[in-house]
Amino acid sequence: MKNNKHCTAVWTIESVLAIIVILLSFGCNSTTPDIWMPQAAEHETAESTKYSHLASSGVTISKPECSESYMGRIASIKSQPTPAKLFVMDGNGCNLQEIMSGVSQTYGWSSNGEKLAVICDGARSICILDVGNSKISGKPEILNRLALPEECAGLWISSVDWSPAADELIIACGKYFEAFHLIKVSLSSEGNRHILLSSEEPILRAVWSPNSDRIAVSIPPYIYLMDSAGNNKTQLTEGVSPIWSLDGKQIIFIRSANSEFSSRITIINSDGTMLEWLYLPEKPIDLTCSELRPDCKLTLSPDGQHIAFSGSYFPYVEPGINYQIFRLDLVTKEVKILSNDEEGRFYSEPDWSN
Repeated sequence: MKNNKHCTAVWTIESVLAIIVILLSFGCNSTTPDIWMPQAAEHETAESTKYSHLASSGVTISKPECSESYMGRIASIKSQPTPAKLFVMDGNGCNLQEIMSGVSQTYGWSSNGEKLAVICDGARSICILDVGNSKISGKPEILNRLALPEECAGLWISSVDWSPAADELIIACGKYFEAFHLIKVSLSSEGNRHILLSSEEPILRAVWSPNSDRIAVSIPPYIYLMDSAGNNKTQLTEGVSPIWSLDGKQIIFIRSANSEFSSRITIINSDGTMLEWLYLPEKPIDLTCSELRPDCKLTLSPDGQHIAFSGSYFPYVEPGINYQIFRLDLVTKEVKILSNDEEGRFYSEPDWSN
């Protein structure tokens, strides 16, 4: 019996070692996509290689510094405590102020930084707010109230985005297990509305390119590109929450790495080439955005050097409960926590403007 017990023990150890070897072999042969990491050539400039840095290990998280130069403005939604409120702060994280209460978690900032389109009135209207092109002082004026398209009445509004000329909106709305629509709404003529796309799958994000000729659309698990009339839809890549680079040549988005719960900020050329990781969050940050939790928004700074995103911040509470706004420097890899509200802890959906 003694020998049998000894043999059993030896067999168990060898089995464990064998399992480890198998798992290691599986990891080496995983289906993670090949990632191109660019090497700066002699002729390349800082502009052309500014996205070639991967922020992963050793991330330093610091608090806002109001001494930093003015970096535009970032709007965000504070969903708790209810009702949800729309806040605006400087791009350096300072001068946080509430500008509207009782809003939906869907809104969009015009490219010229002068107006905000907010889903309001119990998700029945689109409120156009005058926020000027400088720092906000007091509550903004509501310039106009537009009725939502009838296709969106009573449904979830998942995305609002302005055309570069600030004369049209694209609105994504729908109901799970029924239908989703992407609708173009003219602000110069309220009756001028056109369905660009209908889908049985959820349309979660739609964003106009800087030159207004194309629209990037997130229908998980894929990101698609189509022209501004809703034609020529083509699949670009897997991921969620797309935004355009300033020159319109690249798409920045969220993509899972080795599982749905390991999400990274990623960039790809608009022709589908040159996929590259930009940022892999490490504790204490966890991206709230993934294929399983697509309620997120990335946003690019006016100079193209920073990305703001929402994420869970572990030091306060359990992951997925405490949402904060972070700013990633694409050159230095430094991460700053901008909202850093230990009481509310529910800031999400950032949008950056001039």
